[in-house]
Amino acid sequence: MLLRKRVVTTISIIAVATVIIGGGLGVNSMFSINRIKTDIRAEQQSIDDRFAMHRYIRQEVAKINEARRRLRQLADMSLVESSELDLITALENNALEAGVEQDISLETVNQVAISSWEKMVPIRLQVTGSYPAFSDYLRRLDKLDYLISIQSFNIMNQNSSRFDSDSLGMVRGDLIAQVYWTSENRPAFLSSDDLKISGKTGDSADTKPLN
Repeated sequence: MLLRKRVVTTISIIAVATVIIGGGLGVNSMFSINRIKTDIRAEQQSIDDRFAMHRYIRQEVAKINEARRRLRQLADMSLVESSELDLITALENNALEAGVEQDISLETVNQVAISSWEKMVPIRLQVTGSYPAFSDYLRRLDKLDYLISIQSFNIMNQNSSRFDSDSLGMVRGDLIAQVYWTSENRPAFLSSDDLKISGKTGDSADTKPLN
């Protein structure tokens, strides 16, 4: 009888201990699982943030490249510093091919600065010739390799204060325009390649010129 009580008592103690140990292991397992879940969520958020940043950088680089391409197009049509004679020569050839007489005045004293390396330089053109030749001159002027923005335009018969398109006489046109001018020391990116992004998605992105 005494032995049975001892066995029952021992079994009870073992059962209680098992419950305690099992409960402790269960709690620890739950804490471990929750901690792993938290770590996974944090890592996923970090990946999402890096991916979003990389996508943002790509979008901004694309905008920069588009702006650079537009500026390069403008720069290609600009009157570059120290090459003013090239513009004068182009205008003289334009007048010669159209069959008109032309007086040119490049008014650098009234130039307007856009930035430290670009300006708009006023130019005054007085053109005399037949009406068809004058029209041809204007068409040719629009096709020159320079960005010339006409600000005002006045045409009249050469010997009259008004213009009559039906007249067979000579006409005189007075044009005031502006020429886009760039410095010899203009930014290097105007003659460089586009930017590109290197590195894997999610990594920090460096920008390098395309080869």
